[in-house]
Order: sequence, then C-alpha cells, then structure tokens
Amino acid sequence: MTAFFFDVYNKFDLGQYLMTEREKIMKTLLLLLVTLSLGFVSFTNFHAEHSTAQALNQNLPARLPANESPIEQDDSPKSFDRLIEKAKNSGTVRVIIGLRVANYKPEGELNARQLKKQRAKIKRAQNALLNRLKSFRLKEVKKFDNIPFISAEVGVDALTRMQKFKEIKSIQEDEAVAPM
Repeated sequence: MTAFFFDVYNKFDLGQYLMTEREKIMKTLLLLLVTLSLGFVSFTNFHAEHSTAQALNQNLPARLPANESPIEQDDSPKSFDRLIEKAKNSGTVRVIIGLRVANYKPEGELNARQLKKQRAKIKRAQNALLNRLKSFRLKEVKKFDNIPFISAEVGVDALTRMQKFKEIKSIQEDEAVAPM
C-alpha cells in the first residue's frame, strides 16, 4: 500500500523539481505518516470487530438442565419483565434474539469450508425459529448471515412464548446506544 502512494506521489507531483531537498523529505514523511495511520485504523477496526464477535458468541451448552431458564442475560427477570411491560404499553417491542448454534465460532477462526457450513447452520436455526413463531406475525424481521441473531418487532404473546424456547440464548431490546 505504501508503494502505491509513493508511485502516485512520484507520477503526479509536477512541482517536485522545484522543491528543496528538505521539502521533499517533509512531504515524504507526511505521506508515510498518512499511510501508517490508515494501516493502524484498519488494524484496530479489525481487532475491535473480532473482539466484539468473541464477546457476543461464547459457546454455551446446547441443552440446559430442566430447572434453568433458556434465556441467559444479566438481571434476566427484570430486563425481561421490562420488555413485556414495554410490549404491553406500545403493542410491540423491537428485540434482538440470540440463537444457540452448536460449536459457533467467530468467522475469523474458520476456514472457507467451515465458514460455509457454519453459515448454513445459522440460517437453518433462524428459519426453524421463525417457523415456530409464524403464527405470531413478527414484523420487520432481520436475519444476519454471519452471526446467530435475528432482530424483530414482537408482541407480548411472542415474547412470552420465546422465553421458553431452548434454542434461544438471549432476548434483549434492540435500542439505540450512544457511542462511547
């Protein structure tokens, strides 16, 4: 990438013969600094995305003991009750539904064959859940290709039913969050 910028710099800098040696060095250093900055931004974006994917997608057991709730969240009863209350008041609430997908791994850890297989598993899990919920007429459904999540607008009856589904890992409100 750096070589590309130097090539462009050399081809299109018509005033390079009129510059002093010091100006040429300063211009080259500035170009190098910009190139390194772009590389650093790309690296940090990749690292942040990879870390977020790992944090969201920890492997959990496919089957739960009979006495455990399938919904695993911090403060689960309070947050779920808040969702139910919000759905009662407004008719629906927008949620993000996390699905249990056996042996799910962030895509950066998979080769091409594993990636294709995992995406197919995610799609099957999403379709199976949506088929189970067909009678509830979910609105604004969004399926994600590479993570085991679905977002949708749901009513109280669908929320109550989903709370008992073992294939659901989490249910949380889909709300805007201010940037950090």
